[in-house]
Amino acid sequence: MNTTTTESEHLIAVVVRYKGPTDCRGSRTILSLPRWENKKVTLSYGYEFNSSREQAEDWLTGDGMTGIKVTACLDMVDHWILGVPFECVDAIKGAFNL
Repeated sequence: MNTTTTESEHLIAVVVRYKGPTDCRGSRTILSLPRWENKKVTLSYGYEFNSSREQAEDWLTGDGMTGIKVTACLDMVDHWILGVPFECVDAIKGAFNL
């Protein structure tokens, strides 16, 4: 899904990557914030989702994350970049323990 915003707005980039399973660990979804020295959150991969992007959007906009909304998504070859409006900066900082 390539979504673009309809009007110009400042966005915070959330980079989402899928990490496959290893001998010791299962699959993971990793969210990172390039704006804050690549601060990361690692989630166990949720097989109820079709992709890591969907899992990341669900985690960002879920019940525990009030005030965060994803307004843009850029599909890359090996990762996704989600755009979160800058007005959600306090909620993002709380979600990533900044």
